[in-house]
Amino acid sequence: MIDYRGGTADSVWITTGSWNPTDPGTNDDRQNLVVIQDVALAGAYTLEFEEMWGSNTDIANSQNSRFGSRKLNNTPHNFVMAVEELNPISAQVIEQHHISKDIG
Repeated sequence: MIDYRGGTADSVWITTGSWNPTDPGTNDDRQNLVVIQDVALAGAYTLEFEEMWGSNTDIANSQNSRFGSRKLNNTPHNFVMAVEELNPISAQVIEQHHISKDIG
């Protein structure tokens, strides 16, 4: 089982944090969500996940999955990203029980 609380979208966006995308995780618990827009980092994130998952499809392949000593050192480790002024919502530490009020 992977307790992986992150993902990528459109090969550009990365989400990570403690947030559980469930009703209690969204409405009752105080959790964090970090959203990053960076193509290079999203690509590395995707490659790492697919290596652990064992495939690049919706179906895991346990024979191809790699953890621990089987893990390959095949992804970039250092990234240089531009820092831009953050808009008010991204400058906040977003707590999940407030996110719908902050956005909508």
